Amino acid sequence: MQTVPVPAPRTVSIVSLVVALVAVVTAAAVVAVTLLRGGSTTAGSFAGENPQTAAKKLAVDVTTYDYRTLDAGTQHVLAETTGDAKASYTRTSAQLHDTILKQQASATAAAVGTGLVSGAGNKAVVLVALRQHFASASGARDDKAAVQLTLTRAATSAPWLVSVIQPL
Repeated sequence: MQTVPVPAPRTVSIVSLVVALVAVVTAAAVVAVTLLRGGSTTAGSFAGENPQTAAKKLAVDVTTYDYRTLDAGTQHVLAETTGDAKASYTRTSAQLHDTILKQQASATAAAVGTGLVSGAGNKAVVLVALRQHFASASGARDDKAAVQLTLTRAATSAPWLVSVIQPL
């Protein structure tokens, strides 16, 4: 009679799951604390416009649209973006353009908090918490979201531009 080996219990996968869950909870706590305390760097650490102030406006701009002014709104956002953010926004806008028009869709947003993740000189990474309202021919709903923006500027006197948009 031949013995068949019995596989070891799946403790490794359970441990991995627990570690992943702890990492996600920890990351969420860090984001929440950062947003609630408004970041650890003050406006005085940057010459010119504070990146958190700029990020509030820019986050609202990139998450707001209205089917009645869609093309003008898209051009406005493209003027405020650069690099990966501009390429991503261009691609996503083109993919959703006809659907937004057909559904008569609009989205508004309000920035309810920011947190400076990192930054110095002419680059900053900012978390922005948003309250959003979506409306279309099929109904309306409210939602909450967070986005991480990487901002860059050519010079201290230049406006901040979004170079990376990362929904959280």
